[in-house]
Amino acid sequence: AGRFEVAQKRIFDYCDLVTALSLALIPFHLTMIGDGNDYAAVSQRLASQIAAGTVELTGRLSQVETVSRMREAHVILVLSDFEGLPLALIEGMQRGCIPIVYNMPSGIPEVISSGENGYVVQKRDFTAIVKVVAALREDRQLRERMIRASIETPARLGLTKAEMGSRYKELI
Repeated sequence: AGRFEVAQKRIFDYCDLVTALSLALIPFHLTMIGDGNDYAAVSQRLASQIAAGTVELTGRLSQVETVSRMREAHVILVLSDFEGLPLALIEGMQRGCIPIVYNMPSGIPEVISSGENGYVVQKRDFTAIVKVVAALREDRQLRERMIRASIETPARLGLTKAEMGSRYKELI
């Protein structure tokens, strides 16, 4: 969920991941929410997967619609070059999405402990992401444990809407 841009967001990495998952014969469905400068290029690169139903580009959705889609997902991907602490990541975790994120020096390492409440992989290591997705698909106990840890993390770290709102109110 976010901007479709090569700069910072590495949006074409999602296209490369789709190829890697397909080549590994891993069943998947990728929903990409948002828009941006590179939306048309992504749509063109993923045209056959969109036609096959394995990839869905929703365009921009409301907050309510985005949250609803997150509730249907198992994983949230953050394949950016750099981020602060993405709100979409926290919102996804609160709804049970297991994070798979690129290793980056930002707020993400303060929230995600690889193998505990999500997975941190090296940039463009699609083989590692494919292995994680395969493991989560095959091991129900692992998937359930990671979902619980993902849901619990934002509350444990005080990253809920109520807690953050209270902190901002105090700051202001």
